[in-house]
This record gives sequence, structure tokens and C-alpha cells, in this order.
Amino acid sequence: MKKHPLQLSLAPLAPREIDAVLRELARLRHPVLRALRQPHPQGCLLTVDLEIELSDETPRWFAERLAAHLWLAIGRFVRINCWFDDGNATADGVWLHFEETDYRTLMPAFRLSRR
Repeated sequence: MKKHPLQLSLAPLAPREIDAVLRELARLRHPVLRALRQPHPQGCLLTVDLEIELSDETPRWFAERLAAHLWLAIGRFVRINCWFDDGNATADGVWLHFEETDYRTLMPAFRLSRR
């Protein structure tokens, strides 16, 4: 199965929330290639590079599901940006941005539970 580069940016995060994000990605079996922590006026910005398999999912569906998992792990809303490289040299990839309105829509829709 083809792997696709994915870059996530999450902010603002407290240091313990960064650890929660990285643990959740490991739990979901999404190995982190690189994680960068940067100061943010309200906490920290975390940028994570991954390679993921989409199988039959669209980038949007994958990103919505992943965002819901990360929000559940953190325990609150944070802004999440996703960039998928679709492997097409002529395309710019897929950019997705999740705001608080997405949080209110996606969290009840996925009804995730901790295992």
C-alpha cells in the first residue's frame, strides 16, 4: 500500500498536551518521522511529519477521524492543520484546517472512546 506524507500542525498546546498527541499517534500506529515544538504566544505549536496509508479513505475522512482522536487525547479543542502530499508532481496536495466549529461537529459524529 502506498504511503502518503502528512504534516500536522496543532496549536496552542501545553507541554503535557504535546506528549498526549505523540502518545495518541503511536497508539494509532502512525509513526512520527519528525516532531518540532515551537513557542507560541498561548503555549506551543507542534508540527509533526508522518507517512500514512489512506487505504480506501479520502484525505478529508482520514484527517477528520485523526483530528477527533487527537482532540479526545488532549481533552479539548486546539486548531489543527493537515497537509497531505498526494504524490502528484503537478498538484499542491490537500490542505485541511480544523476550527472550533469542526470540533463541535466531529466529536459527536465519531463518538470515540478510550481503550
